[in-house]
Amino acid sequence: MSIPEVDVLVIGAGVVGAALIRELSRYQLDLLLVEKEVDVSFGTSKANSGIVHSGIHDQPGTLKAQFSVQGCRLFPELAAQLGFSYKQNGAIVVARSRAELSRLEKLAENGRANGVQDLSSLSQEDLRRIEPNLSPELAGGLLAPSGGIVTPFELVFALTENAVANGAKLMVDTEVLWFKQEKDGFLVRTNRQPIRAKVIVNAAGLYAGEVAAMIGDHSIRLYARKGEEYLFDRKLKGLVHQTIFPLPSQVTKGILVIPTV
Repeated sequence: MSIPEVDVLVIGAGVVGAALIRELSRYQLDLLLVEKEVDVSFGTSKANSGIVHSGIHDQPGTLKAQFSVQGCRLFPELAAQLGFSYKQNGAIVVARSRAELSRLEKLAENGRANGVQDLSSLSQEDLRRIEPNLSPELAGGLLAPSGGIVTPFELVFALTENAVANGAKLMVDTEVLWFKQEKDGFLVRTNRQPIRAKVIVNAAGLYAGEVAAMIGDHSIRLYARKGEEYLFDRKLKGLVHQTIFPLPSQVTKGILVIPTV
């Protein structure tokens, strides 16, 4: 049996892998996206919070800050092109006491340094007017109108479907077991069949360290942190309109309230 050959093999069909394969499908390349689960997005991407972050929380000068702001700006056009559920509802970071207001201003300075536009400070009265169901004891807030929300699995489906329509191939239930470098690329062994690829992109999410180690790269160490989500009944729709953040601590962003698209 002949071994299929591709120009680029992307390992992992979460939001990163799907976005990469969709972008690569704009070019004349033989592309293959493999996913070990039964469908795309069935790893971490299916159950994340669905927040399109504005970039106010990220450390200035980092790639994360750069890509958060740039990516946030791309979402309205991307949603219009691909038809997934998205809303630019904005985000509010709240101060629970007057003592936290100075930290709120520092967060605003952080966001401006990252290039986040149209940030505005909110008084207690502003908060009550914009989000009347929040506690009246909150001291103030910071509004980032560029923030948004998305249905995460819809986003991954839409990106992947567009890539496949452009000629990329998709294999689910396909786990990469090992691979080795050859003269003109890589030989990849999966649970289904071997594959030859000129280039491999590691988009394996929580398993990216394991995939990298298959070729001797032990530099990627991931320490996963499991969160909790509580889903309210749909009759509470409109409880909040913006995504609500408390001021972050050094270890967590705290308990968020996130509307559904």
